[in-house]
Amino acid sequence: SGHSFRVSRLTCGLAEVVDKVDTGPYAELAFTREQMKEIRYAALLHDFGKVGV
Repeated sequence: SGHSFRVSRLTCGLAEVVDKVDTGPYAELAFTREQMKEIRYAALLHDFGKVGV
C-alpha cells in the first residue's frame, strides 16, 4: 500500500537533485516543470502496465 506514491516521491526527489547538479555527467541535464510533472505521473503509473514516453 502506498508503493506507487513512495516511488513517485523518490523519483521526483532524484530528478530534483539531478536538476541542481553543476558538475559531472548530469551537469547539462535540466528538467522543465512539464517534464517533472511527466516524471511524477510515470512513476505513479509504473506498475499499471505500459507507459508511453
